[in-house]
Amino acid sequence: MEVFECCINGQEIAPAYTEQNDPIQQRERLEHQAGEEQQKLDEDFLIALEHGMPPAGGMGMGIDRLCMMLLGQESIRDVLLFPQMKPKTKNTPASEGAEESKQEDAEGAMKESEKA
Repeated sequence: MEVFECCINGQEIAPAYTEQNDPIQQRERLEHQAGEEQQKLDEDFLIALEHGMPPAGGMGMGIDRLCMMLLGQESIRDVLLFPQMKPKTKNTPASEGAEESKQEDAEGAMKESEKA
């Protein structure tokens, strides 16, 4: 099995690997992994390997890292899609005023809808 990485500008974007397609080595690894627990081996998979599985591999691209590179961001936190993963920021006086303004706008819209 081989492991390799796709790097752009010194940043790892995607780890990649080749699959183990030697049926004898794969059986030995699965038996070792099962150990004394007597887990059931995936015989269908091993039979498929014995019939001749072509060379295969896989790659997992880190979209967040790719976006970080394309957007020129220094930190991966700047491109995270999940807000709960980002650090909380403190309200500044300017942002507090903006929040009050939004609340006043919402209250005004509710009063207008009640009149209609």
